[in-house]
Amino acid sequence: MRVKSFLLVAFAFCTGVLSAQRPDSTFSFRTDLTLTNNGFSIVPAFTLGAPAAFLDMRMGNRRLTFEPQFRFALEGRPWSFIFIYRYKAIIKSRFQLAVGAHLPGLNFITRTVEIGGIQEPLSVARRFLAAEIIPTYKLSQHTTIGLYYLRGHGFQEHGPQNSHFLSLQGNFNKIRMAGRSYFSFQPQVFYLKVDKAEGYKVVTKVAPTQAEIKDLEFAGVLVKHTKSNTIVLAKNNTLLASGTGQTSRVDALRQAIASAPEILFVAGSGNEDNSADFEEYIPAGFNLPNLLTVGAVDKAGEETSFSTFGKTVVLHANGFEVESLLPGG
Repeated sequence: MRVKSFLLVAFAFCTGVLSAQRPDSTFSFRTDLTLTNNGFSIVPAFTLGAPAAFLDMRMGNRRLTFEPQFRFALEGRPWSFIFIYRYKAIIKSRFQLAVGAHLPGLNFITRTVEIGGIQEPLSVARRFLAAEIIPTYKLSQHTTIGLYYLRGHGFQEHGPQNSHFLSLQGNFNKIRMAGRSYFSFQPQVFYLKVDKAEGYKVVTKVAPTQAEIKDLEFAGVLVKHTKSNTIVLAKNNTLLASGTGQTSRVDALRQAIASAPEILFVAGSGNEDNSADFEEYIPAGFNLPNLLTVGAVDKAGEETSFSTFGKTVVLHANGFEVESLLPGG
């Protein structure tokens, strides 16, 4: 699996403070501009997957702030607008508790519609409301830990309707490197539940269907109750084959495919420009009568320069710069 990295470039435009009589009433204003290569968001529905610009504003006093966030694709289309209100209910020397509300959150998606016989892209707004709770504890001058819980609700059927996001966050800031050089970082681990897709986050461009997610959950239950180094192959809530009790998962997968000779399994050969005869490509290197290994050809019908080859690769399919259609057109 390839993991796409993302790049953030941030600019702080201005920070201003207007003095007042009491610390709680001191007004401040801040604006940040961030550029990112893939529009990443902690909530999948708000991830763009394309270059984007963030404009984050913060205004208010020590306890109450208004923090609007504007997201735009670099091509100019709106992506999301979120209007956040936060109130610090508890402010101690080390502990703080803030509560917030997103009133509202607007996420824009693009749909193609036909107008006068011409297909045009149309931006469709999806409306969300959310509430958040943010307790934090200061361990030292430069180290803070905290929890962040977000409960979101969508008002349309063509998008996420109920989401829960919980994260454990650390904030390590102004750590001295050398001279006047410092660095900061904010690691986090999180749990995410969107509607019924509990614990899953899609990281590929093509998302699994609900049927495929159910098959994954079904196979997970089966593999939990079998012996170590187990491989389970399942579809439509049905066990197709399994390999158990082997010294390696490679042997378990070979056993699973071989145990179901009445089923034809299809596998991609790989993209390493090597021979599956000499390298351990799994399962492309298996020589089994019910396993079909497929390589890739380009639009000229020639085997691509990167496709793995070998005696087990007996078929090729369109795989590079070939126009094709998804199921259903």
